[in-house]
Amino acid sequence: MLQDAHPIVQTWSTDAVLASQRVEYFENALASALIPFAIRSIADPSAFHASIEVMDLGPLSLQRHRGEPHAAHSGAAEIRRQRSESFHILVNRSAGWRLDHRGAHAFEPDVAAFTDSRYPLVLEALAEYDITNLQLPVAWVREWIPDPQVLVGRPITSRTPWGRALTSFMTAMTPRSVSRGALPAHCLADHLGSLLALAAGEFNAKTGVPARPD
Repeated sequence: MLQDAHPIVQTWSTDAVLASQRVEYFENALASALIPFAIRSIADPSAFHASIEVMDLGPLSLQRHRGEPHAAHSGAAEIRRQRSESFHILVNRSAGWRLDHRGAHAFEPDVAAFTDSRYPLVLEALAEYDITNLQLPVAWVREWIPDPQVLVGRPITSRTPWGRALTSFMTAMTPRSVSRGALPAHCLADHLGSLLALAAGEFNAKTGVPARPD
C-alpha cells in the first residue's frame, strides 16, 4: 500500500537566528513542536546549536532532536503553558543521558523512556544527542495501554524481547526516512502502538521491574 503524498517535515534550527537569540529561539521551538521547557546548563549559549524535525504520523507527532549538551526543565510554570496533555516515548541514538521524572534514571544510548507531560521532568543531554521522540495523544495511548503509568519514567531496554523490538523500531525512525517510505502513517502508528502495548506487558505493574520472558 502506497502513500498518496509525502508528508511535510517541519524544521527548526538555531542556525536561523543570531547567536544571542539561540537559547530563546530553541525554547520557543520546543514549545511549538513539543511542550514548553526551560533550557539550562549550556556551556556557551552564544555557540549553542540544536535542531528539530517534525512530521505527523497519523495521530502522533514523530520528531528528531539533535544538538549539544543542555538540561531541559518542565516544572509547574511550563506545565501550565501546555496546549494539551500528552505522553512521549523517546530514545537517544548517540549518547547517554539522564531523566528525572517520577524517579531519577541514567539512560544508555538506544534505551527508551516513556514520559507523561502532566508531571515535572528534567532531561539532561550529557553529550551531543540524536533523539527520536514520539508525542502521543492521551486517548490514543489508553487505547493500547489501559494503565500507562506502568511505564512512566522507567527505562525500556533491549533486555526483554518486546523492549528490544520497540527500541529497534524507534531508532530506525526519523521524519526524513519515514516521509520517503511506502507505508501509510497510520500503519506505522498502529505498529508502534502494538509494540508499546507488548513492551508494557513485560513490566510488572506492582514493582515496575520488567518481567522475565517465558
